[in-house]
Amino acid sequence: MNSNFSSDLIILSITVSLKALRTLMSTALLSFRTVVGYKHSWLTGNRFSSNLSYKVFCGWDFCIQDRQAASLKQNFIRNELKMDLEEQTFHERVQSRSLRSWVQLILFRVFLNFLVLILLGSSFILIHYSILLSRKEHLLKDLHWTLSLMLEYLPPITMTTMNYVLPHIFSKVSEFEDYSLTIQLNLTLIRSIFLKLASLGIYLFFLITQQNCSDTKVCKQIPVCEENEFGKEMYKLTIFNFLECFFTAFFVAYPRALLVEKFPSSSLLSKKQFEISFNVLDLVNSQTVTWVGVFYCPLLPAISTVRLLFLFYVKKFTVVRCCAPAQRMFRTASSSVLFHFMLLLGLSMSVVTLVVNINRFDKGACGPFKDRNVSNVTNVCIEALPPEARNTISYISSEAFAFALILAEVVVLTSYVSRGRANRKAIERLKDMLVMCSSDKRFLVKQHSTITRRQLRR
Repeated sequence: MNSNFSSDLIILSITVSLKALRTLMSTALLSFRTVVGYKHSWLTGNRFSSNLSYKVFCGWDFCIQDRQAASLKQNFIRNELKMDLEEQTFHERVQSRSLRSWVQLILFRVFLNFLVLILLGSSFILIHYSILLSRKEHLLKDLHWTLSLMLEYLPPITMTTMNYVLPHIFSKVSEFEDYSLTIQLNLTLIRSIFLKLASLGIYLFFLITQQNCSDTKVCKQIPVCEENEFGKEMYKLTIFNFLECFFTAFFVAYPRALLVEKFPSSSLLSKKQFEISFNVLDLVNSQTVTWVGVFYCPLLPAISTVRLLFLFYVKKFTVVRCCAPAQRMFRTASSSVLFHFMLLLGLSMSVVTLVVNINRFDKGACGPFKDRNVSNVTNVCIEALPPEARNTISYISSEAFAFALILAEVVVLTSYVSRGRANRKAIERLKDMLVMCSSDKRFLVKQHSTITRRQLRR
């Protein structure tokens, strides 16, 4: 009995240690990428940019042999030059502003920011009332099943609608603020990040603070498991996010593209522009939802993986068939810090939510771990496996395997570090050889010119 208890304790400690180590490594990697991206964006924000002549005369890669790759490289250089020229034109226009135009612009920016705050507050209030309306169970029982289903999905519908509509409004608002293109994009992303994370935070706050059943008598007759309800809500958000993407692609973007093709001369119709930044934000937001609900909906990662697979082909169809190239270009390095920062905030939100739920829910009352805890469920699942699988898992969770794994990682990292140092030394030697070759060429040219002059004198 003591040996079994000690082995269970060792397995539990190793499992907890591995999960904590994985969380710490994810946080450290996200923090590192955020800091690196911030440093790069700070440098580019201070206009430490390369010269245009360098991009014109030295920007081409002469190793390119494929025609499609050459076309992509040409488009990349052209877009870089267009962005540099637009930034220079903007800075010249800023320097030519008068004091009166500066005052008018600042007042107009204050008004637009106040309008943005009103839109954000209105969206949060709308999400709040949609949550309260979906919690009224007497309405759900009296309505038809379709209306009851829509009312039950009202919070995800409201959140998805706000997350789809408001970022486009923020993008239009940033155009009137008369910032540079990079600052316009970053402002839109910051407002959209605040909208998505704050709306999800409000939804989680009401899930944590509000009981799922307002009538205590009904709750006693029909017990409701809060852990299962919490996982179900995250499942709803994940499924409805995919439905929103599917509906937008096939019922909005595709008919719009057909109308543009049927009436090409109309100035009122145009194809939808595929904006990469907003789509990346949607992916990060869906990843945050998966992190939040994975503990109480174990199949949520598998569902998210299948959803991402279908979403890839839906987005591919949207880009190829229904969208036009975006007119507003942006530098990916200047916005990557915001994406990593949103990932870091989403990971922090999921950890805080998990800690609060663990302390809030009654341990072993219901849910995925009913009458058990995590370690007991793990042991039961392991015992149900075949003997070969049990022996393999026992060896993997042993200290001998951990020591061998750490030793293998040390060897691999040492080999990569040694290879990197050897490559750097080889690069330095090649640079020295290039310098020597250039000096030899100069010497030969001088000798040739000297011999030529002597022959001409004779």
